[in-house]
Amino acid sequence: MQISLGRLCPRRRRSRCCLSVAMLFVVVVITIRIFIASVECSREESIRILKQLCREYYNGNVVGNLCSDLCDTYSLQFVGCINYHGGKAVFRMKWKEETVILKAKKQYINDYNLPIYIETLSDIVKMVADSVNFNLPVKPGTFTDKELFTKLWKDDFEKYIVHDELAAGNSKTISWKRAACNSLWSLLQQDEYQLIALYQNYSYFPQLYGTCGHFYALNNMPPGDLLSPFTANIVKIWNQPWKSRAPVALKLINLMQNFDETFSQVLHMCDMKGENFGISEDGTVRAIDVDMAIFENRLESDLSYSNCTKHDDCSFFDCHGWCDVAAKRCFGIRTNNNLQILCEKILQSHGSNAFTGLLHSPPSSVPELTSIISECAVPSPPMSLLPGCTKAGKSVRCLITPDKYPIRHRAEKKYYDILRALIVKSLK
Repeated sequence: MQISLGRLCPRRRRSRCCLSVAMLFVVVVITIRIFIASVECSREESIRILKQLCREYYNGNVVGNLCSDLCDTYSLQFVGCINYHGGKAVFRMKWKEETVILKAKKQYINDYNLPIYIETLSDIVKMVADSVNFNLPVKPGTFTDKELFTKLWKDDFEKYIVHDELAAGNSKTISWKRAACNSLWSLLQQDEYQLIALYQNYSYFPQLYGTCGHFYALNNMPPGDLLSPFTANIVKIWNQPWKSRAPVALKLINLMQNFDETFSQVLHMCDMKGENFGISEDGTVRAIDVDMAIFENRLESDLSYSNCTKHDDCSFFDCHGWCDVAAKRCFGIRTNNNLQILCEKILQSHGSNAFTGLLHSPPSSVPELTSIISECAVPSPPMSLLPGCTKAGKSVRCLITPDKYPIRHRAEKKYYDILRALIVKSLK
């Protein structure tokens, strides 16, 4: 489609208008370039990071069941990098004829808070159990401390202690126990690693293959054209047939309900983006980036007690909070839910949705689906309509407390059922 300059700029103001359009274009281009540069990664930098990891391994500062494959036999080989967003390092690797993802929240082992020397295995096991019990809702009695330790560490820790005992008295001998402590403690500082490692028996997350230092390897499940807004050919995304898009949407809805109901607490997805989900060759949809996935008790703690003047001040990314405007303090509650934010940011069509919404243009057999998704995306009733609440621009200020408001941070089952029924009907 071509847009003539005459439509953009009336003849009388053409000169000034052209200058404004040109300046706007330059600003947009610069903004895009800055954004791309902030997340772009290079092959040279990636190899430098991996070489440093191997140096740490050779020097006895890190260990892991994949270190030898990466640094000795080279059976774990670099293919390409994905991003460095927020300091992360994410690499595509080839391992045993399979493509895997090797990732870490921070690029170098010294970027983490490393532990002081820990004397006994029982101390290390307790350290792991304490960290997991703080971050994840593990019911008392579900696992012993040793079982938690085994789930979080894919290597045989005791062999490193034996190495140290055999080498006692030799000051030049590498302390493999310290290397194991460094590696394990750096992994425990990555919430995504803990979540994926503990819940490997669920189909909601990628398979964990192992670790080397602070890096961990997962099976490769790219979001593909359907879920990635950075795909160059936007027309290709728009032209994906309904029978390709609807089943993926259905699986995402099921996944959100599982996060609401499977665990002892709701798992809140606070960064809802299409590229944070992957699709396997058999069509399974999993959450592949769960850095911002937080269980309820911890989210309530994170949202509590911050100073605020409006609700936006109390939000954690896509998890919206509540401000007591009178007291100027945040309540520890979430005012939206996983299904709402899925409808808003992935399923529905709107201007800010880079790939136009997974459920855009539904078939004529379900004419009500678009309006249902729009209703799903907005909390009911909207805050701005409540007594004691006023809207200023995009922000809402409320002088009432959340106990007067029907907070639903877990979507009701009937809303899942309605969406599912309509999508299933559309596929017949």
